[in-house]
Amino acid sequence: MFSALRLLPLDALGQYTLVSTLVILAQTSIRSLVLEPLTIRFSTQPDDVRRRATAMAAGASACLGMIAVVGTVVWAIAGGSSGRLMVAAGITFAILLVQDAWRTALFASRRPWGTAANDAICLAATLLALAVVATRGHADAPAVMLVWGFGSAFGAILGVVQLRTLPKVQSCWHWLRTQGDLGLRLVGSVLAQQLAGRTSLIIVSVWAGHAALGQISASRTLVSPISTLILATLAFAVPEAARRALTSLRHLQHFTRMISGALLAVTALLTVVLYFLPERLGVAIAGQNWAAAHSLLIPTALWIAGTAMSQGARIGLRVLERASAILWISVVLGAVVLVACACGTLGWGAAGAAWAFGLASVAGQVVWTIGYRRAIAARQGIGGPRTRGSRYRSTSGRPRRAADTQSD
Repeated sequence: MFSALRLLPLDALGQYTLVSTLVILAQTSIRSLVLEPLTIRFSTQPDDVRRRATAMAAGASACLGMIAVVGTVVWAIAGGSSGRLMVAAGITFAILLVQDAWRTALFASRRPWGTAANDAICLAATLLALAVVATRGHADAPAVMLVWGFGSAFGAILGVVQLRTLPKVQSCWHWLRTQGDLGLRLVGSVLAQQLAGRTSLIIVSVWAGHAALGQISASRTLVSPISTLILATLAFAVPEAARRALTSLRHLQHFTRMISGALLAVTALLTVVLYFLPERLGVAIAGQNWAAAHSLLIPTALWIAGTAMSQGARIGLRVLERASAILWISVVLGAVVLVACACGTLGWGAAGAAWAFGLASVAGQVVWTIGYRRAIAARQGIGGPRTRGSRYRSTSGRPRRAADTQSD
């Protein structure tokens, strides 16, 4: 995004921002639908079972990506707006899905350094392509979008070498059908959260003005490194939590508490640093928007803190395959965020909206914790954790159930 900010004029930047946001939202949804079942259900499986599951998950990702490419080409031929940019986005999206499948599989295989190497190759290729585009003066929105896809293509190719596996495209429907009981509910939770968040920001913009929305966005940008870290924890923490659950539910609870505690500590540390940061350094970071962003730092940090504290419960519920609970909690909390944001914005403008987001996030942490504890109690009531994770559907599509083991 920073590259687009530097290279594109405002009108092209607006188009790129809109389309790239749609790409990220679609990628997040497909990850929940296709790839999260891989980490939840197959991280603790034998290598041969996990390899077959990886091939099918990557194949499903590739298949959905190809459908997106065809759809964007049809859009362009039919004369849809921003046709070239949409085609570039479709190509980039397809590549991103495959690369994301390999990253997820590497985490599931307990190879985080392999994921880091894959990401490093992608970054290097992206920077190289970006330099070429910038120096030759061909920096329009489709070109910048394709630079993103070009870098990810190296990661997609490297992933084949790292995992020695090819996407099994013909198994797309089989994977979606056998893992849809989990994936569809996770997609629903993602969409509920995204819809509530986007609608709340629209409410702020309409009722309090664009300046109020800009103030909230500026404050969130200050803490964006933490929000990125929180999102990234799902990739590596879910497979690790699944392995801890094999030992006992107590080990799972300890691990998820540790995750939430560590994220909360990082949030508190960054908040203190930013709050007492000298103004000249703040201006160097946020420019003329530093004062506005700093004025909402505390409620924004509260919003991030609530998310950090609930992350352990989110991970635990995934490992326990409580997808229905995740969906319903997301829907209920989304409604709470909407109501709180509307009330805060109507009464106190940007500050009211920021405090509403923060308080709703902390209240949400309580709900997530209650849901997680109930899931733990229910699992203890049926004999503790499973020896190979929890109940899952095998790659052949037949329901399988491992023998129970005793928890501590």
